[in-house]
Amino acid sequence: MRTLAFILLTVGTAFAARADAPTPSYAQYLLARSLAHHPDVLGLTMHVTPPGAKANVIVASNVAPLGKAADEEDLRIEKTGVPVVEVTNAGDRLAVELPLLDASHRTVGALGVQLAYSPGADKSALQARAVAVHDELARRISHVANLVEPATYDSRVQPGNYGQQLVDEALAAHPELQILALHANVPKTSDNVIVASNIGRIGKKGDEDDLRLIRTEKPNLEVNSEGNRFEVELVLRDVSGTNIGAVGVVYGYKPGDDKVQLQRRAEALQAALGRRITNAGNLFEPVPFVPTPPVARFAQQLVDSTMYKHPELLILAMHVKPPGARDAVIVASSIGRIGKPADADDMGVITSAKPVLEVNEVGNRFEVEVVLLDSAGHNIGAVSSVFAYRPGVDREVLHRQGEQIRDELQAQISSLDALFATVSASGPRKF
Repeated sequence: MRTLAFILLTVGTAFAARADAPTPSYAQYLLARSLAHHPDVLGLTMHVTPPGAKANVIVASNVAPLGKAADEEDLRIEKTGVPVVEVTNAGDRLAVELPLLDASHRTVGALGVQLAYSPGADKSALQARAVAVHDELARRISHVANLVEPATYDSRVQPGNYGQQLVDEALAAHPELQILALHANVPKTSDNVIVASNIGRIGKKGDEDDLRLIRTEKPNLEVNSEGNRFEVELVLRDVSGTNIGAVGVVYGYKPGDDKVQLQRRAEALQAALGRRITNAGNLFEPVPFVPTPPVARFAQQLVDSTMYKHPELLILAMHVKPPGARDAVIVASSIGRIGKPADADDMGVITSAKPVLEVNEVGNRFEVEVVLLDSAGHNIGAVSSVFAYRPGVDREVLHRQGEQIRDELQAQISSLDALFATVSASGPRKF
């Protein structure tokens, strides 16, 4: 699994032709990301006119030099929107050039896509593939200036983090979303930055509006200067409802659209995100958490469906030893961290079958960790259920709730191996 951190490294090595080469641009980052995700794409080239510049030039490419001026065909495609499809001179690639769009479907340049070709190949199918890559890129571009911004603003914030996983999953679930950005403090600092987004700017510091929102918790609601986007910025909360930053949600807009309804949509997304975040630091954690994490699709499906069924649950995680592995790790959870090694408490539950019941340091959560059994009663690991807590709440009631959750899971698990079985994509919607 290629992380975005690896992709950014790829960008640096692919484009740093000199020792004094500048930091890769966001356009270069996007290009490297797309090539890594789509190995069938052999070439990508972006032609744009950077803000303040007169010439339309190549700002990102793996097959042409950066800064090369656009030719008449590139400019015609940008102006007319009519694509050009042709076989390259060598006869082994199909080149598809399309208008490059941003998230609001505005033309910001031209995009060239090259795919492997052989005589008799279905050109229409290859063109459709190029269009799919083109559409995916458009959802990652705010506007033309976005493309020439730095790929990252702060080296302390690594791309490919858990926050980015949440953004990507939300974007996939909601095609109507144009922009989604999460702001939080860099761990152990008061520096509020963009930790994840679909338009780059990772590590960029929060502006006055962001910081005021976090301080006052009063939403920022705004139509952009062009009148085609509506931004709803809300407080970002964790599973306990704690204010940990801000979430900016942008929808397409036209005069007459119901702003209240758009705000309600953003609030629903805000709540769904909150169900997946244990604290601000969680957002900055790497994905994958370890180089080769276990893939336990059925286990994750069980966690997702149980969280959906039990809104009183704050966090749910399974710790088991994957088949053939030496140690127990998190194989499924509602807060990421897949592959994280089991700690002493987890191992104590697994080896002794005695529960661990504890209040967290803040005093607002109660964890019930009990042995996880399969339907035949075999010990296969541990399951941790976390509930909201305040002084005076009956801990034994919460203990029984945790065991009830375990029993519901047990009835659905035929064996340890079943947790790692391939499952259908159907299940409760996360976002």
